[in-house]
Amino acid sequence: MNPRRKMKCLQDFRKSHPDVYWLRFGTEEKASNYLSRLQRRIDSQTQPSVFERITNALRRRLQSPVKQQD
Repeated sequence: MNPRRKMKCLQDFRKSHPDVYWLRFGTEEKASNYLSRLQRRIDSQTQPSVFERITNALRRRLQSPVKQQD
């Protein structure tokens, strides 16, 4: 999973299900360590250029199934 997406999912999950979140991590220190490692992974990723983002979007568009109209 993309680290940025994973961070967002964890933050949303923490807000909506704090009891399960704390069962997973146990302590604030463990949660903080995990999130800081995840943030380091996010920071170390290179940002795609505008050209790469457009190319990736077009590639996904071409690979998606075509909807047939009746």
